[in-house]
Amino acid sequence: MASDAGAREGFQPLPAGAVEALLRFLPTFAAPSFVPGVACGGTDDGSGLIDWPWFDYAPEVREFEQVLYREGWIVGFDWGEWQDEGRRLVDGDGLESADLDDLRRLVTVVFRKERFCDGTIAVAFRDGTLLRILHRVAQLKDSAPRR
Repeated sequence: MASDAGAREGFQPLPAGAVEALLRFLPTFAAPSFVPGVACGGTDDGSGLIDWPWFDYAPEVREFEQVLYREGWIVGFDWGEWQDEGRRLVDGDGLESADLDDLRRLVTVVFRKERFCDGTIAVAFRDGTLLRILHRVAQLKDSAPRR
């Protein structure tokens, strides 16, 4: 879908093992009992002051985030400009045909947007976006030509 665009944006190729590093989270995140974290704060202490709300993510989510950065899944591009296109991929059936560059853009949008809006990652877990991304990565890995 966007591999030429990825090259124009200067995305570095994923390092060896980057796909496998990501996919090791799939069984954990796909488990029905998995909880990505909990909402905290936002409470009134009785004085009329409200504690600023935040989301406390599970250790697996924080480890996943570290892997995303370390393995090159988070990419430098104008994600704010691209996020509407990403939303169209997620809302339609575009995610099922997305290439690795689009998947990298999507995880970048989710994890960078979290910096501005606490809970963005939780929403991406709850609505199935992150799980769909991981399933698509697995599908691309399985369909890659063997060397």
